[in-house]
Amino acid sequence: MQLFITFTRSLLLAVIASFLSPIALFSSAWLGMKLWSYLPGIGSWGLAANHHISGFLTVFGNGSPISGMLTIAIVCAFVGALFDTYAFYHAQVQKNPYSNAIDH
Repeated sequence: MQLFITFTRSLLLAVIASFLSPIALFSSAWLGMKLWSYLPGIGSWGLAANHHISGFLTVFGNGSPISGMLTIAIVCAFVGALFDTYAFYHAQVQKNPYSNAIDH
């Protein structure tokens, strides 16, 4: 039972971290470019970069940047769960490398 609780806790933390990472990345990039657009002289670069970030997210969101960010975050959470499951399985096999061997 302890093994299941450890696996569940690890999986939950991996899914949450994998979900929040792309949201934090895209939000901070968008906010940074938005603030950069207020600088005199180079503000047009910030606006252009902000437009490109929104266009990138729109591709994955079927016309909506927010939906695109959520789509990327859900896919990253799924991949994080798969990776954590593999890592947990691999760690269990390394503890007992002969657990899968067939006795003859």
